Amino acid sequence: MIQPATVEKVSPSLLEHGRNLLIWLVGAALGTLVGATPLLLEKRVADPFDHLSSYLIWLAGMFLFTMFISIIRPDRVWRWAIAVGLGFPIAVILGFISEPEAYQVLPVTIVFSVIVAIPPAFAGAYLGRLVRRIYAS
Repeated sequence: MIQPATVEKVSPSLLEHGRNLLIWLVGAALGTLVGATPLLLEKRVADPFDHLSSYLIWLAGMFLFTMFISIIRPDRVWRWAIAVGLGFPIAVILGFISEPEAYQVLPVTIVFSVIVAIPPAFAGAYLGRLVRRIYAS
């Protein structure tokens, strides 16, 4: 008779991979949420890439969410920066799917969204790891 897998029978590395996958998915979802917020709020009025408030939302959101994830999981934080930072290009692609006429030069917009999102995500990730080390010692 086949016994169901229990926590004791599942290898620790498999559980760790499951946790990492969950953090990847949460990070990408949070990055997409931050990236989509100005796109949704300002879509009807003007191009969100023309407003300073959009950049503040993107930079602060990427920084804070990545910092929060890195405090929780301080090992190899570059992964969390990439997961959250790639949420913004995902939001741009989803925005293009929902309203194609809003984006004249989609590849340039995607590259620009990566340039905007990745630096604050990495800064937040490494600051989160530093905060975790300071409070852990």
